[in-house]
Amino acid sequence: MKFNAAKSTITVNHSGTTEELLTNIQLKSRDIFDDENVAALEEGLIEIQLK
Repeated sequence: MKFNAAKSTITVNHSGTTEELLTNIQLKSRDIFDDENVAALEEGLIEIQLK
């Protein structure tokens, strides 16, 4: 984990695809973010922007 005021990063090791990981995160975090918060999605990387 790397945190600062401008940008924070969390690295997650997981099984399955990156898209499956995002789907599972969204199912458990509906109150926190939705598709509009996903700035980038590619295999091995999910970029989420929260305000």
